[in-house]
Amino acid sequence: MHAFKGNQKKLVHLWRLEGARERLRLVKADLMEEGSLDDAILEILEPAVEGTLNVLHSCKKNLSLRRVVLTSSSSAVRVKPDEDFDSNIPLDESSWSSVKLCETLRWHSVLVEV
Repeated sequence: MHAFKGNQKKLVHLWRLEGARERLRLVKADLMEEGSLDDAILEILEPAVEGTLNVLHSCKKNLSLRRVVLTSSSSAVRVKPDEDFDSNIPLDESSWSSVKLCETLRWHSVLVEV
């Protein structure tokens, strides 16, 4: 689990959680400072992708399973260059955000969603 460093009194309950000493990581970040979360976001990208793949592989083993619903955020489909974005076109499984644009803008949190 990743959380922001902040007022230590407000974080005491997190350290009391089972497994916190092994799995809790506090990161220093300033939401008003561009890029202050980049490293923390990059660290959660791989577990997000691998975790999703593990779930899907397990689902594939269940022959009675008919559908899987994967929820995400609008970030997965809404980040596009202005010339490619048309608000009149419905968003669906083919409407992915532009990975190249996200990388150029250093929007690593959106890359987690794509």
